[in-house]
Amino acid sequence: MSSDVAKRESAAPRQLGADEDFDVEVDIIVVGGGASGLPAALFSRWLDNQVLLLEKAPELGGTANKAAFWYWVPNNERMRELGLQDDESGFLRYCARLSVPHAYDRESPTLGMARWEYDACRAIYESASPAAELLAKRDALPYRHCEAVPDYWSELPEDAAPKGRVFVPRDARESMSDGGINGIRTMSAAARRDGVDIRLAANLQASVVRFNELARTGVDADFGRGERAVQQLFNGDVREEPGRTNPTMWPLSDVGPYYAALVTGGTLDTKGGPKTSVDAQVLDDLDQPIPGLYGIGNCVASASRRAYWAGGATIGPMIAFAYRAAQAADGEPIKQTATQGVHA
Repeated sequence: MSSDVAKRESAAPRQLGADEDFDVEVDIIVVGGGASGLPAALFSRWLDNQVLLLEKAPELGGTANKAAFWYWVPNNERMRELGLQDDESGFLRYCARLSVPHAYDRESPTLGMARWEYDACRAIYESASPAAELLAKRDALPYRHCEAVPDYWSELPEDAAPKGRVFVPRDARESMSDGGINGIRTMSAAARRDGVDIRLAANLQASVVRFNELARTGVDADFGRGERAVQQLFNGDVREEPGRTNPTMWPLSDVGPYYAALVTGGTLDTKGGPKTSVDAQVLDDLDQPIPGLYGIGNCVASASRRAYWAGGATIGPMIAFAYRAAQAADGEPIKQTATQGVHA
């Protein structure tokens, strides 16, 4: 690193005041309890770390609960038992052909991908199968091998192993409509069984309390409801209530029942965020690992870019990188945390 680069201060751990103390001190903190966070917490716990899993929702799983929960596992043990060849070079060509179709070059050392993308694909090939087998062995994610399921672009000449890479949770229906529910259920049970400290948020109750506080004043300090004339125009008519000053807000009942409509966009999935190493370490703008910080899943940059390699090609790599992140985090030196850190 160049000596003229200024030392970065904004990412430094917050210093505790003299009258402050930690809420909890653990070896590994996992933020998010979905298809990335749960396996990361499990792999870390099985390496004999004390693990705290924080989930902002009132239940584990996130969007994975709604998934079929296919997970794409190249060169897996079941394929090898069936005599299905899935060598690394063919796997990498298939990934590159789809991920960078505009730059794909089978003569290039990285097949046209950026080096970090190429290395990430190699990491998936290396770790997806041992990760899946360990989850199954520990009864955290027993699977059913879908040997007849083809990759989404199996007709491409680069796909030398067009079938057999997909697993689903063992107890999922044939329709796989409940695959995510089953996968999250078994991993959650294993996490609680093996001593992962899981902490969920009570967001609904807190949201009702906060909304009512603001509604009584008629001023929405969080989102600015009713501040603009056009908001009141499209809000429509409301019943006159004594003391109502904002037609877009009125306190909710303290006890319910509540009726709500989910207003959301129609995007199936998104991906992107910080670049990571082959061990899921979050990299800074100089491509240097940020000590102790790991990222997995749709919240980080993906080597697949704009491609969707196959069914399960989101969750499969998540599990692979969760496995690698747990191994790497376990190998980090223990830090002294007596005077700095973050609140759980």
